[in-house]
Amino acid sequence: MQQVSAYLETKQQIVDPRQSESLIFRRVTDQLKDVVEAERRDEMYHRAVLDNRRLWTALAADVSDPSNMLPDELKSNLLSLAIWVERESGAAHSGGADIRSMIEINEAIIAGLNARQ
Repeated sequence: MQQVSAYLETKQQIVDPRQSESLIFRRVTDQLKDVVEAERRDEMYHRAVLDNRRLWTALAADVSDPSNMLPDELKSNLLSLAIWVERESGAAHSGGADIRSMIEINEAIIAGLNARQ
């Protein structure tokens, strides 16, 4: 829930929504990278995966909102990614997934957000 709150708080504090979303994705992605680099599978690992899952859940809720002005195709693609992240997160918690793929997806989202600024 902390990541959702941070997502919403940052979204309100910064005028440019893309910038706030990029910062949030960067923070969560850095957490994921830290656990990969440290080869950790402890509480820090599970927290990073959970925070990423929560971020994508918040993003899915945001793009599902009828007032969201993103193009329908982009909303659909983001929702598909959110579903994928949900599945991968569950697999990561049980040891059946490599979180590097989630890092790559997040970095692509960050690049897209930064390119549109």
